[in-house]
Amino acid sequence: MFEVDDHVVATGITISDTGDRKRTFKICQVVAVGADELLVKYYRWSSSPHIFRIPKNACEKISDIPLDAYVGLRRPKVNDVVMEVAISYEKCQTRVGILMEIIYEPGSQTKAKILYNNSMENVIYDNLMLLEK
Repeated sequence: MFEVDDHVVATGITISDTGDRKRTFKICQVVAVGADELLVKYYRWSSSPHIFRIPKNACEKISDIPLDAYVGLRRPKVNDVVMEVAISYEKCQTRVGILMEIIYEPGSQTKAKILYNNSMENVIYDNLMLLEK
């Protein structure tokens, strides 16, 4: 099932004294395959990888993403229903509205205006996800 150079999701879990469970996940590359364990490589923020052993049953193989996965991705157009996804370090906020304007200004990020709760809101176009045409 696992082969050298496969990519896997390596899972961990923390169980507290109250019984609460918190899962952790890392994307890793398989370095070696044992009978019950994998030797995997995890790249941290630094340039050097961290190599560790993990049970096979704590890993899930990631299938290859087709090279054309992003080809044909539809971008929102005026009058489409969109979701703005604003991500900061601590939270993710979303709001659904109708795309009313796309604003292209030379030398600037593309902006847009969406109709949200009966008011026009200025947003960054790249933060919009198409929901309905």
